Amino acid sequence: MRNENLAKDLSFTQQAEMTLSGQHTNATADKAGEAIMGRAISLREAIDYALKHNLDAAVSEHQVAVQREVLTGSYWRMLPSLMGNAEFSTQDWYTPSSSKSWESGQQSLEPSISHDLETSTQSVELSWNLLNLAVDFQRTFQSKAQLGMSKQLLKRVKQNLIVSVIQAYMRCAIAKDAKDRADDLIARALKRQEIIIKQMKAGSQKKKDALNGQISIIKLRDSVRRYEYDYRQAKKELAQLLGLAPAAQFTIEGINLADVPNEMAMNLPAWEKEALTSRPEMFEMDLREDEAVREADIALTQMFPTLTPFARYSRDDNSYMSRHQWCNVGLRVSWDLFTIPRLSSEQQTGMKRAAVVRKQRQAQALAVLVQLNLAAIEYSDAYESLGIATELEQSQKELQDVIDREVKAGTGESESILLQTNQQYLEARVKRLRAYSDLIIAKAKIYNSMGRSFDQQDLTATGGIVLKHAEAEDDMSYALK
Repeated sequence: MRNENLAKDLSFTQQAEMTLSGQHTNATADKAGEAIMGRAISLREAIDYALKHNLDAAVSEHQVAVQREVLTGSYWRMLPSLMGNAEFSTQDWYTPSSSKSWESGQQSLEPSISHDLETSTQSVELSWNLLNLAVDFQRTFQSKAQLGMSKQLLKRVKQNLIVSVIQAYMRCAIAKDAKDRADDLIARALKRQEIIIKQMKAGSQKKKDALNGQISIIKLRDSVRRYEYDYRQAKKELAQLLGLAPAAQFTIEGINLADVPNEMAMNLPAWEKEALTSRPEMFEMDLREDEAVREADIALTQMFPTLTPFARYSRDDNSYMSRHQWCNVGLRVSWDLFTIPRLSSEQQTGMKRAAVVRKQRQAQALAVLVQLNLAAIEYSDAYESLGIATELEQSQKELQDVIDREVKAGTGESESILLQTNQQYLEARVKRLRAYSDLIIAKAKIYNSMGRSFDQQDLTATGGIVLKHAEAEDDMSYALK
């Protein structure tokens, strides 16, 4: 079996790898979903693709399908029982029988037979166990609750997937931008280093300046190595989130620093109310409590007697019978009294489970609020950090331009100082990129803490969070949404 599944696994990963590399046919590309090959994908496109093709989300969707079939089966269990029986048999000898007087002890009848050697009987019985019907009716609500929990789990998996994709995408974009700029700086630095060496040989440049330039180039090369590593690692993680093989080839748009973010107004009381109203975990806790209460109700129901009305049609081909078919209608009653103590204990267990779930829901509610507040703090810190990083980058850029002009004019600093300034500017830009990334991620975490789906999220740096008027539902209709 492992060999068979291994072939399927290899086939899937090769398909996932080739989908983006452009080596598949149109039919295969259609099967894999909308193509994102041949162009740089944006953050929203990456999230949308991941929501449709991520394997963890696909597993959760299949779990929903399983629970939906379980619910359908619980409805069918409430049908009455319709049982048909038939017997066709042959006996090798007759089995005569006689009777004896109870009072005298003498045989009252000669040995006689009342059946044929060949037997043919048929019967059809319709019965309905009313106690089982009541129990199965309760279990349908439990199946609805389990379906609802699987749907809420799917929602939460997708909400967490959005944050994971944003984190991987931002890491990839930062490393790509830094690597490209570092490569450009190294190319220019190598040319400057040649100038420094010529100046040193001519006696117009000190050896220490040449060494400082060489050190700057080495540091830049190390930075390129580090950024290349971060880029490759983040890209592999992003590919996994997109449901692609690690070797899949794709590119990303990167980060647009032209969008200057505005400070977002914090409305924590409204956000907290929305989080408690909309978070899938809170719905799941409600459903778990309902499931526990239903279990207690089932135990109580099973304490009652079992009533089974029935109607049966019978037919017998025995030639000695004057009538060969007849009908019976009746009611069966049974009551297992010794099960009452056990069922009483099960009822108490169900109620105590419900109490446990209520406490767990309180703990979950507190965890949701803490998560939301921490995300808000993280956003405020990221916004302030972005402002500082932007000022630092601008200052480093101005300093780099000033030194570059002086070096070209031959009136100021040396080439080695310019190389150091270039490296400092690159570090300042990377810091700004990371601060910008932290801001977007923090905003996504706020949405995640509030339990919003992807179509209700504005992931731009300039937009705020629009309040959503959500109201909790008192019935179980959300279980099937």
